[in-house]
Amino acid sequence: MCPVDPRDRCSGLTIISNIHQDGTPIGIYDGDQEEEWHADNSFKPKLTSATMLYSVITPPRGGETRFADATRAYASLSSATQQRIGEMRAVHSIEQLGVLQSQTSGGQSSIAAGSLAGHPEVEHPLVLTHPASGSRSLLLGSMVISSIAGLAETESHALLDELLAHTTSAPYVYSHRWEQGDLIVWDNLATLHTACPCDSSRHHRLLYRASIR
Repeated sequence: MCPVDPRDRCSGLTIISNIHQDGTPIGIYDGDQEEEWHADNSFKPKLTSATMLYSVITPPRGGETRFADATRAYASLSSATQQRIGEMRAVHSIEQLGVLQSQTSGGQSSIAAGSLAGHPEVEHPLVLTHPASGSRSLLLGSMVISSIAGLAETESHALLDELLAHTTSAPYVYSHRWEQGDLIVWDNLATLHTACPCDSSRHHRLLYRASIR
């Protein structure tokens, strides 16, 4: 059993929080800005297969986590679009993620982005084939993907924006209002997620995250 005290650390767990101690954040995500849509650790060569998130301190307002069903979103694309993007590969950059986070949050970046700056870019398929189900899903990220390999910059950004807007539209999104003690497990190969803003000057938010490879 891991301690609730956020000052303690448990091996294999990441602290997600907007709490600061002595001016220093105790975890990643400060909560006052909208978090980018993403799949966990897509900037690494090996994708995380699933994520577990456990709520310890729940704010009375804000801080919801939204999930987008990237499998249903892909399935609803036209056959022409599916054929067009089926073999494309996207470039995922942790350095770009850190820069864009800093630009949108007054110079701050997540601990993960800061500690991994300098790591090489990686390529992943834009459309993943799930190793267990065989279903196909869109692997997207509003900040971490720098380009689509082989496409011009303007065409690449336009396509990524179009696919992300489609995938995160209302028919495919579930918003979870956290309660203390909630535990959510999701398929990271088929789902995008984001955290809604939470006013850190009024409400604390603390969750423990574990990744399953």
